Amino acid sequence: MTFQLVFTYRKGHDVQISCPSLGSQYSVSMSHYNGAVTVTRTAPVPTHIATFKLKHFSKSWIMLQGQEKKPLNTFLKSGVLSRWYVFKGQDGEEYRWRLREDGPALFKENIPIVTYYRKYKNEDKEYLEVYNSSLQNTLDHIILTFAIMERL
Repeated sequence: MTFQLVFTYRKGHDVQISCPSLGSQYSVSMSHYNGAVTVTRTAPVPTHIATFKLKHFSKSWIMLQGQEKKPLNTFLKSGVLSRWYVFKGQDGEEYRWRLREDGPALFKENIPIVTYYRKYKNEDKEYLEVYNSSLQNTLDHIILTFAIMERL
C-alpha cells in the first residue's frame, strides 16, 4: 500500500507535511533568529523530533529528541563527493537518500521506497510518495532526513 505525504507551505520557509490516511502531520520550521530548523510531529501525538542547523557540513549539528547536540554527520553520513546520504531509521535499518535533479529519492537495499514529487504548476501538489506502508514506523526519521536533504 502506498501513501502520500503532502506539503502545504505556510509563512516563509515553514511547511506542514500531512498524510490524512494515516492521521500523521508534521511541521518543519526555520528560526529567523539563528537559522536552525525544527521538525515536529503535530499529530497524532505532538512530539519534537529534532532541531538541526546546516553550516559547512562538518560543522553542522543536530539535536535529536532527548539527546545532546552532536555533529550532523554522526546521524546522516555521506561519502566524499557522493550523491548518497545514509541514515539508520527508528527501526534500525539502513536507508539511503539519493540526490537527483528532480529531487531526492529514498532507497533501501537499492530499491526505491520514497520518491519526492516537486510542484511544477499551481494545480500540482508537492508530496513524498511512500511505496511501503511498513515505513510508518520510521516516518519521523524519513521526514527529518528529507528536511535536511532539501537544505543541502
